[in-house]
Amino acid sequence: KRPLTIDDLDTWNRITESIISDDGSLCGFVFEPWDGDPSLKIYQGSGAEKISFPCASGIKITSDSRYVIFTITTPKQKLTELKLKKTKKEDMPVNSLGIYNEVDNSTDTIIRIKSFKVPEKWPGWIAYQCEPLKEAASRGKNVQQ
Repeated sequence: KRPLTIDDLDTWNRITESIISDDGSLCGFVFEPWDGDPSLKIYQGSGAEKISFPCASGIKITSDSRYVIFTITTPKQKLTELKLKKTKKEDMPVNSLGIYNEVDNSTDTIIRIKSFKVPEKWPGWIAYQCEPLKEAASRGKNVQQ
């Protein structure tokens, strides 16, 4: 066996978020490398991995354990490329909201998400705020001038 080096740290993952559903049938973890994109893994109560999502974080599970809600971010490599091209802040890609239906095994996505909240007691509801469209924002500026 060889000794550990600093380069080995880049390959290690850490768990930055974890959640367990109210009935214990699902649990989710966000694994994040020291340098790279996080990934979300959802496990069944028995310990078997159910599904995985790359570039995802901010995990929430509804109170009825039917939906897993999370934020989908832009890959770090793409963001670095855009920053090197000196892309304006308003032209940078924004996050999306992922909604995974555990019963149907399907995923829906809402683009341009700014923030979201999931109620503790009432299943089936999500409150979210979207970033405004660039066209609508530019039209609003012209009207105000």
